[in-house]
Amino acid sequence: KDVIAGKDISGIHGTLFKSYHADRITCVETSPVDHMAVTAGDDGSVRLFDYITQKEVFRETFSAGATCLFWMPVEWDPEGLTFAVGFENGVLRILRRTENGFDLTAVMKPHTKALTCFAFSPDGQLLVTASSDETLFFFVVQDPIQEYQPIGFSKIPGKPRNISWNTDQDRAMVCMEDGTLYLVDFPEEGSVDQSVSFEFEAAYHKFVYNQQMKKEEKPQKEKKDDEGEDDDKKDDDEDDEDDEEVEEDGDKGPWPCNFAIMAPEGDPGKLIIGVQKEEAVFEYAGETWESPDFEQFAEDPIRNLAFYNTIAVTARYSRAGNYLLIGCEKGRLLMRQKNNLPKMFHATLMHDGMYGTILAATTSYDDAYLLTVGADGCFFVQKIDPIEPKGVAKAPKLSKKGAKKTVDDILHTDAYSIQEAKLKADEDRRRELAEMKKKSLREQVQELMREYEDLMQANEAAEKGKRISKEELSLDPEIQEILDKQNDNRVEIARKEMAWITAKKELKLDKLRSVFIDSLQVERILLYGFKNGRSVSSFRTARLTERQKKNIAGVHELIQTGEEAKRRAQFSANQAASTKDGSPHGGDESFSDIEKPSGMGMEGDSKEFNETNLSDQSGGEGGTGKGLGDTQQRKKKEKMPVKSALDKAEERKREREERDRGLQELKQRMPNDNTEDHKDMAIIIRAEKYMGDYKLKSDPEYVVPENQRVTAEQKLNQLILLEESISTLRMDFNDRFLALRDLKRRLIDNITRDNGRIIEINKQLKVDEPVMS
Repeated sequence: KDVIAGKDISGIHGTLFKSYHADRITCVETSPVDHMAVTAGDDGSVRLFDYITQKEVFRETFSAGATCLFWMPVEWDPEGLTFAVGFENGVLRILRRTENGFDLTAVMKPHTKALTCFAFSPDGQLLVTASSDETLFFFVVQDPIQEYQPIGFSKIPGKPRNISWNTDQDRAMVCMEDGTLYLVDFPEEGSVDQSVSFEFEAAYHKFVYNQQMKKEEKPQKEKKDDEGEDDDKKDDDEDDEDDEEVEEDGDKGPWPCNFAIMAPEGDPGKLIIGVQKEEAVFEYAGETWESPDFEQFAEDPIRNLAFYNTIAVTARYSRAGNYLLIGCEKGRLLMRQKNNLPKMFHATLMHDGMYGTILAATTSYDDAYLLTVGADGCFFVQKIDPIEPKGVAKAPKLSKKGAKKTVDDILHTDAYSIQEAKLKADEDRRRELAEMKKKSLREQVQELMREYEDLMQANEAAEKGKRISKEELSLDPEIQEILDKQNDNRVEIARKEMAWITAKKELKLDKLRSVFIDSLQVERILLYGFKNGRSVSSFRTARLTERQKKNIAGVHELIQTGEEAKRRAQFSANQAASTKDGSPHGGDESFSDIEKPSGMGMEGDSKEFNETNLSDQSGGEGGTGKGLGDTQQRKKKEKMPVKSALDKAEERKREREERDRGLQELKQRMPNDNTEDHKDMAIIIRAEKYMGDYKLKSDPEYVVPENQRVTAEQKLNQLILLEESISTLRMDFNDRFLALRDLKRRLIDNITRDNGRIIEINKQLKVDEPVMS
């Protein structure tokens, strides 16, 4: 369902506003007859543009990205409508422009990997293609529009980057990633034996060239007189500064060769080579290959045609041959006039400065417009001054798409290449011949078997006395024995030959059975209801391995040991608590060591205490009077008559002594300030042990309590226990499931037996009624 921002848009019909390439635009070519251009890119689309009106005319999309493109000149195609496109899947297509699309006039797959480049000979009669599979494939062009005859392919030592035609040597020039430049001889038609394969060994010639300009030696300056010493010193300082500015590059090469092109007609021998290095587009005179042993000499460049701090990627001459176009990294394009190469004619920076490497550049058929495409996905058209356009070109006559003969396209990326198709066809032909021989032999055997059956039937139909027994039909019994022995020997030989394979297969089967079947405790079983159609399945449960059982036993032993240690600790704590409870004063013996008060101050305090508090306790209302005199004696004294002063003094002395004794008893019962209650101490110890440290976890001094710490060993033990729990739960369910299955089996047996008995009774009663099924 089509939804955008929560709204259903399935009923909304959009209108295509504009279409363009989705990735890099790898190549561009212009029509030789009008202001039309074809672009192709990594998205597999080939598009026709009218670059004057800046509109796309139409497009065609293929299954692989395009890598290279070439529009054939009017000398080969007078109408100027045919061009060739190479693709990443090794396919080369010949397309022809029509009124409303492209017609596919020829298609071939010479390579198994990307077709990186191709080149036609100047007369258009020969074609060579290069691929990243390190092969070159050669064709004879019988008709540039639709007829290409494969000659063969040859392996090349390395991956080619660019290929062009050497007009002087009539050879193909192949630029390699390792910087080598090969001149390849084109094989003659019929020189390759194609009965077995298209592969052959081509003749390669290595063109040796230096990738750096020679440094010019500076002339030594003559010494001047004393009066010019200051000027001399100044000049020497300037020379030193120049030497510091020109530093030698640490990388001495060789660098990959990006392109090699020959100068157009009228300037024979000149060669321009660009390598993957800054400021390295050199012009060579091409003098060494005039010698038969030119591979023994290295040619030096004449001049450098590059621009400051740029790496040239592609180069070509313009359509009309007036300019040399050099596409570089960082979006820069260099233009030089053919008649004045040392002088820069135009340098432009249109594409992205970081990702806008110019992958292809060309001009219109009249050199009035400059067209460039790059890795940034942009397509730019610029007008070249002071050349004026020749006016609107005469539009070619275009037919409707499909009006002329076309071919079926190669749609699958894994389609066979020309070589693979050849080998496959040969293999199919051999297999077909073998099948024909087998079929002929089978027909002969079947004919003999039919004749034998006819004879046996005639023998059976004959009278008893004229019949021939099987022993008589066997003309030579020894032959049968010999044949049986031969068959037995063949069987034994075959058994011995297959013994190793049989043992290997059995061993594989045993391993698979031990891993996937023997290790199972319960397989997945489906149990269906009688009539409701519902089902329940068991858990597919594997047996615990010996290692798992050992780990589980170890964890349980560890848990049991910990529990016993806790019980012993609890028992020890209880014993200590009971010992403390048995002491009269909480087990603190320091209570009995209290020193008795001494000194006047203490005695005065005691007397005061005796006279106030104790008197209140003894005579006050509600006082207990415990330890301060007998209440019965006080009652008797109240009834006694008034005694003499001496008796009263003795009485008061006796009462003071009793109060002193009661005070001493109270002081002895009073707890010591340093005494700690064992119950409070037990609570404090438990709180410290189990309540933990309540600092903030963000505190740098925070310490995780011991009972809250998580270790790898704890987690491993938890995982082991989890495995045990999972297995136990699964097996508990499986036991109930299997019991239910056994119950269903017993019910089915009982129902089947009862149905049989009911059917017997119905037969006896001659009653026809359905039974439970």
